[in-house]
Amino acid sequence: MKPIFITDVDGVLLSWQTGLIFFLNDRGLKSDHIIEIIHNERYMDLSEIFDEATGLSLSHEERMEYLNDYNNSYYICYLPAYNDAIECVNAMSEDYTFIAVTALSPTTKAYENRKANLDVLFPNVFNEIVLTGAFDSKYTAFTDIIKSHGIDNIYGYVDDLEHNLDAFRMAVVDVSQTIKPLMFRMDRCDKGDAKSEDVITINSWYEIEASKWT
Repeated sequence: MKPIFITDVDGVLLSWQTGLIFFLNDRGLKSDHIIEIIHNERYMDLSEIFDEATGLSLSHEERMEYLNDYNNSYYICYLPAYNDAIECVNAMSEDYTFIAVTALSPTTKAYENRKANLDVLFPNVFNEIVLTGAFDSKYTAFTDIIKSHGIDNIYGYVDDLEHNLDAFRMAVVDVSQTIKPLMFRMDRCDKGDAKSEDVITINSWYEIEASKWT
């Protein structure tokens, strides 16, 4: 059995914000502010994205409605992959089993769109794709995967957000006190703000593929 590599999707494999600019344009909303996060990989909260797009001061519920509409839309089928992800993950699938755990929307439509996107860009790579809600904790998903596949079979996890790495760490600790898979934080814009000593900060998949971590 090949070691298992668990990975986030948006910001790690695919550019989530790229489809957002088309979503907003097609709705007749302002979208030029999205160019900044496409270029700089800067995190923008929902108020920055949708209040600026509409020119309104939206409620949290209204912002979430826009977000859920986007995350369940056909734009999710056509998100571009980062060049390093396409090259490295496809190559690494010869040696690793990949599982995607992605915070998007826990609906059948979102799953179908995400799977279609990944299947085209990463053919025959992902054995499992697990979806959670956009702001839901991934802890339960991690725990289920660890219990199903065995902690000793999991090589590591990569994500671009610290709180998701924290959830993975918690799931690992709750299952095993001794075996600790590697944790990688994808920092594409080189912010260098990872706070945990057990997290390896990387700027691309090239660093993972080229190195043997111990």
